Amino acid sequence: MFQKSNNGIQFLSKEQGISHAKEAEGFAKTVGQPEGTAIYFAVDFDAQSSHLSKILEFVEGIKSALKDYKVGVYGSYNVMQVVKGNVDYYWQTYAWSRGHVADFIHMR
Repeated sequence: MFQKSNNGIQFLSKEQGISHAKEAEGFAKTVGQPEGTAIYFAVDFDAQSSHLSKILEFVEGIKSALKDYKVGVYGSYNVMQVVKGNVDYYWQTYAWSRGHVADFIHMR
């Protein structure tokens, strides 16, 4: 998983997604992570409905810049719902999910 602050909405933008994707891909290649495997990007806070468009912008940035790896997102139930269909892998946290579990996630 790649996390660079991402613990508040102020850290999420399309530009940040692009920057994080490039940095994560560089690290993955340096350590020999096989191409085609997933890199998970964290949205590590209690995302509210007012944050969801910024989260999608962040994911758009990641997808535009990540070339050799699949995109995974780590976050709450709300985050999983907003990125559904926009990424390859889903890792839902117990935190901030208020007992809800998305039926399409890969990890919890």
